[in-house]
Amino acid sequence: MTDMETVRQIESQIFTPVLQKAVQQAKADGRSKEEVVLAAANAYLNMLVPFLGGKEQALTFLKDQVRFLESRV
Repeated sequence: MTDMETVRQIESQIFTPVLQKAVQQAKADGRSKEEVVLAAANAYLNMLVPFLGGKEQALTFLKDQVRFLESRV
């Protein structure tokens, strides 16, 4: 079972600060919101596929994320 407190801690202390800095830099460089969001998403996917062991595993994970998002809206 995933420890959600650990997940929140990793997100807030490691990933969010780095992502915020990258977004600020991209905006300072004059990039559009669409370019920034697509670049962040592409970076995430480029990390996710090898980290999870392949495209099929990444697709399964992303489908679970969509179901989670749908349940929250």
